[in-house]
Amino acid sequence: MTTLALLTLFSSGAVVSLALLVTRWRALLRQQRSTAARARRLEMGWTCVRLRSAGLTGVELQEAMCRITNCTPDQADRVIGTLRHEVDREGPR
Repeated sequence: MTTLALLTLFSSGAVVSLALLVTRWRALLRQQRSTAARARRLEMGWTCVRLRSAGLTGVELQEAMCRITNCTPDQADRVIGTLRHEVDREGPR
């Protein structure tokens, strides 16, 4: 391609179209990542509920969460703490 042809190409809407495609692609990737993270949190929450229903508490609950969901102890504590606060808000049953 000649320099004139390249200048014509870039001065047209090709650059704008490319930038728009890249922006949409990044937004799609961001949405997919947030959807995956939301699904992971939901999975961990329900796993915690099932383990609590089975009678696990404290360190046993944390260790079981880490084994089953392949998470760190900090992540398990965060899920356990979140569920504890939700139960406290609902009050006694």
